[in-house]
Amino acid sequence: MMKTTLSNHEKKSYIYLLDVISAVINGKSIPCPPEGVSAFEVLKLSAPTSMDAMFSDAMLKLPKELFSDNELKYFRNHKNKALIKDINQMYEIDKILKVFDEYKIKNVPLKGFFLKKEYPQSEYRYMCDLDILIDYKEIDMVKKALLQLEYIFESNDDNQYHFKKEPYMFVEAHTSIVHENELYYPYVKDILNTAEPWGEYEYSCNIKPEDFYLYMLIHTSNHFRLAGMGIRMILDIYLYYLHHSSKFDFCYLNEMLEVYKLKTFEEKLRKTAYKWFSPDSVVTDLNELETFIILSGLIGTTEKAIMISSSKEISKRRNQGKNASKLNYLLKSIFPPSDKLIYQYPYINKSKIFLPAAWILMWFNRIFIKRNVHLKRGLTLRLNYKQEDVDYYKKIASSLGFDDLN
Repeated sequence: MMKTTLSNHEKKSYIYLLDVISAVINGKSIPCPPEGVSAFEVLKLSAPTSMDAMFSDAMLKLPKELFSDNELKYFRNHKNKALIKDINQMYEIDKILKVFDEYKIKNVPLKGFFLKKEYPQSEYRYMCDLDILIDYKEIDMVKKALLQLEYIFESNDDNQYHFKKEPYMFVEAHTSIVHENELYYPYVKDILNTAEPWGEYEYSCNIKPEDFYLYMLIHTSNHFRLAGMGIRMILDIYLYYLHHSSKFDFCYLNEMLEVYKLKTFEEKLRKTAYKWFSPDSVVTDLNELETFIILSGLIGTTEKAIMISSSKEISKRRNQGKNASKLNYLLKSIFPPSDKLIYQYPYINKSKIFLPAAWILMWFNRIFIKRNVHLKRGLTLRLNYKQEDVDYYKKIASSLGFDDLN
């Protein structure tokens, strides 16, 4: 079964992690680990949430006699690795935005690029990739611009183009911030056209604060529906709301929250964020929603993702009057339908006779090139989750204003 509760020791450790984060972002003295809590253990808990750089730096501000030499070395390593990655990312992003100016490509950097600026130190908010909104008509120009900077184009789907440059840079060029089949699409499809220039880059734009906040909520809700949402997402929401809500047009924001059906979701997340991170907050216990978030890593977990996806597929097939089981989902995972592979293997569009060849190439790539296949774990996660896990997720979803898994 999915882990849904924390032992008293785990709860105490995670509460200490939240206390440290709150102290850092509010410029307060870092609290010492409470009795029975190992800072080294909390560091290991913080890594899946992407809070390890902030936590490590905070521990280095405490008296050194609290830690062993080995622990201090780990804290320094985590801090230094985050700093190196951050310097590399910011240097590369500056080059990207300058070359976009050179090619006159209008763009809006998304998510992490601006959110880094909300943190006390930018390395605390590591980006997995640079998300950047562009006009789909300019994708060939984008490819040329990024090729000039030695980025390799990897693949694309219906609204994202993926580029890579070793060792730290991954770029996702978005032609829209949501997929066309989503509720939000009609309201955000023209967001690039209404964005306004900012800062030193002539063709890089930003969107108004309430739209950026709405986009954060949309993005977070999508992750929740797919696999969960972690501590850093809640911290992003807290910091952005704290620093920019004074500029919000609340009439517009509240209207759009109703239209997007995210009013309850926003209220619950903001309430949780203020409980965890506001200057005067004291966290003494964690409720069910908070526990779910804490156990969701950075942007959800593979375990939750497979359970949610499988449950959706089973429910969909049953509603269509078809046989539905975990085995059906497993087979679909092994042999995906053509619409899941069309962007990676476009020749499927010519004839379905090419679909088996696409399956062979997909598995060859995963097993021998990317080496990201874990057969035993994959089978276990797809076949061993319980109905109680599904009911637990539905209960959390319902409390956030979502009545189903769609």
